[in-house]
Amino acid sequence: MSVISTEEFDRRIDDGEDMEEFLDMEHPIIHKAGKTPRVVLNPPEWLVEFYDAEAKRRGIARKAAMNTALVEWADQQREREARLA
Repeated sequence: MSVISTEEFDRRIDDGEDMEEFLDMEHPIIHKAGKTPRVVLNPPEWLVEFYDAEAKRRGIARKAAMNTALVEWADQQREREARLA
């Protein structure tokens, strides 16, 4: 499996290129469809300001920036656990 940047991946997707070489089809991460649980967070103001700035930089909503960060963190934890196993 080859590795490329997110920007390059997006560009190639937009151009309609074949992306199979960049996808790990032997170890897919499958997310179960269903009801998304509602979670209420009360982060400190500095963290909200950080996510607001990141959301603005990416051109997305704060909620999307926070969800992305949580998914990235979870992926890192999963990779860390795999390395330690």
